[in-house]
Amino acid sequence: MKNAEEACCVVTVSEKTSGSPNKELSCSGVFLNYQSGIVVCSGILFSRFINDRQSMKKDAKILHSESFTEEIKVHVDYIHVCASQSCVTDRHITSRQEAHLLMMINCVEFQDAFNKIFKGADNWGFYSGTLDTEVLEDSRFLSWFALLKVPTSSTCTCKETIPWVKSGSLKKGCHAIACGSPFGGLCPDLFMNTISKGIVSNLAGGENALILTDARCLPGTEGGGVFVSKGGSSYLVGLIVSPLCWKSDEWIGLTLVCSVHLILKNMLHAGAIQESLLEESSQLITGSLQAPLTANRRHVVNEKSVLTVRVNFGGRFHTVSGKVLYSSVPSSPFDIAVVELQEPLANSVNTQFTTYFRPGNVLQTCFIRTHI
Repeated sequence: MKNAEEACCVVTVSEKTSGSPNKELSCSGVFLNYQSGIVVCSGILFSRFINDRQSMKKDAKILHSESFTEEIKVHVDYIHVCASQSCVTDRHITSRQEAHLLMMINCVEFQDAFNKIFKGADNWGFYSGTLDTEVLEDSRFLSWFALLKVPTSSTCTCKETIPWVKSGSLKKGCHAIACGSPFGGLCPDLFMNTISKGIVSNLAGGENALILTDARCLPGTEGGGVFVSKGGSSYLVGLIVSPLCWKSDEWIGLTLVCSVHLILKNMLHAGAIQESLLEESSQLITGSLQAPLTANRRHVVNEKSVLTVRVNFGGRFHTVSGKVLYSSVPSSPFDIAVVELQEPLANSVNTQFTTYFRPGNVLQTCFIRTHI
């Protein structure tokens, strides 16, 4: 991905009410995958719509869509980046789509690091993107992130998954780019997907779960992306948690960021990504790779002929298209399918096959994600 702003969007949340005008709250967000229409953003705006917030467990890790009021209404504004002229006449037109809240996920590593560092007695204060007292500052939800599904056009040829890197590879002092929309949905023609540049000021927590940057961020950019550049491309490394923080009524000009790698890790552990994509006729499966072939499971391929394969090597995911060459019949005891990659994988490592096994040998398992 050449430009960080291609991945970012504005998320607006309101409540369906009759008679009284809707009060909209907004923040920034990031597309994880254009084709699937999967967006991740700050979860704090959604906290006011939880059905039974008071009885929510302190160690909760996931909240499904049924945990929220049915009156919640979500919209996503984004700049369309599809190159297909049949999909959109102007590549840079701003689109608005009604989105579906799939769930909210708690990044426990960020929560642990945050709680250890920011003690209540130290008089820290964090901006939540709104002055609404119902949302303004419940620190429980600073570590929560919402997973949204945006309807995509059947003619859209976008297949790009936003490239990301693990926060564990970050070093203090490396350059960082923050992308978000100041004041959320206010005047998107001027503020949408604003870029700010800085450095990684500090790192904390396991696998650098908490990232501190001096890249200038304003209210409304929470949920926006923080990127690092490598080889002329931008890679997502974190999501903005709090664009402004205070200590003893004095402003600290730094921004709190949560590792996107650990957000995705918690989604996987909770089964969130697999479940949500399955509900939307898209699914993640695992497999083994011997380029240009991958071995997968027949029941997950589910009679599809074309797949999108994400291969993890070199510290990041590479997205390529795949064609199903073979799939065992449903009555077969062997649940297997073979997929051929349609694009070369530069600098990939070929799998070395063993010719024998011995009792006690250590085995390692790796995964390939395939979108259907």
